Amino acid sequence: MAASPTHASSVAHAASSGVCVVLDGANVATRKDQHRVVARLAAALAFFQAHDAVRCVAFVPRFWLPTAPAASEVDDPALLQRLVDQELVVLTPSHAHDDFYVIDYAVKNDGFIVTNDMFRDHVQNGRVFQGQRLSQTWVRQRCIDFTFVGLEFLPNSQAMARMLRHRPSTATPPSAAGSAPRRSASSSSTLGGSSLARRLDRDGGAHESEEEEEEGAAVADDMAVDLVRKKRVDLSEMTPYRWPRHLLPLLHGDDGCTMQRFQDHTDTYIVVPTTGAAGSADAVTLSIYGPEANRLHAVHILDAAMPELQQQFEYQLYQQQQQQFYAQQTHRHHHQQHQFHAPAAGYAATTAAAVPYAHSSSHDVMMDVE
Repeated sequence: MAASPTHASSVAHAASSGVCVVLDGANVATRKDQHRVVARLAAALAFFQAHDAVRCVAFVPRFWLPTAPAASEVDDPALLQRLVDQELVVLTPSHAHDDFYVIDYAVKNDGFIVTNDMFRDHVQNGRVFQGQRLSQTWVRQRCIDFTFVGLEFLPNSQAMARMLRHRPSTATPPSAAGSAPRRSASSSSTLGGSSLARRLDRDGGAHESEEEEEEGAAVADDMAVDLVRKKRVDLSEMTPYRWPRHLLPLLHGDDGCTMQRFQDHTDTYIVVPTTGAAGSADAVTLSIYGPEANRLHAVHILDAAMPELQQQFEYQLYQQQQQQFYAQQTHRHHHQQHQFHAPAAGYAATTAAAVPYAHSSSHDVMMDVE
């Protein structure tokens, strides 16, 4: 039956702007007993086809469809052939590793992979796809694990939520102006004259644009996601960076402006734990995302800024201690002055009682003389 215009329109929209989901066909179809059940693959494809905002395709080895039906590697070669004819399944060369095609197509289309495979061998071997080295971080973020209840396909709900929130970079390519480092309109920061602030002011001046910045998503919390920056920056690679917990406020600056300027300058996306994060560790781990050169640039700036920020922190702490000391001394001085000028308790009553006695004694002496 021919597809309706409405359905054809939604499919066309999904194909042009939807999230790309690539099925590791061999992993999806193969059971624990090593039997390859094509109906499992068909169920998974049908599941993702039900989402208009998703475009899906599966890759399986070409030898699954041999010329002789008796030699078929799957339980239902006819169903597999129909999926191939519908262009839902792509056959990979028999001599090649089908994982390469699965990962490469997902990376190329900024998509996700449906698989229970962690691709550890490819990560350990440093395989490069579309110019990007495959990392364990990318695998964790972009792979959707699953299970089956009979022939009912059940993907990981958390991974599905992450996939449905995703906006592919291929659908909204960043402009040249958007990818260039920018300076924040605000020049004030807690860092003041620190090395980090000065470096941003000096280096950022060469790239300053007269165009107004569109702040579509303001950061209201240290862990809030800056959607504008996150969509522009490549999140497939991450560099962890240990940062002293007590220096987090200086790194953030006023209302986070220093951190925003730092990310704009290095063209990276940085996830910073909140200053009140649980745990008693003296340091926290910053997650720096972006191309390798940008991440190295960010690390270089942080390395250079940390000693001076530590000195600034110690100086501020010293000033606070001095202010507390002077306040205590002033309070003690006022208290001592008050004790010196104020009569002791019962002093007035004792004096009043003593005066008549003194007068009477004097009178008695005079009487004796007379």
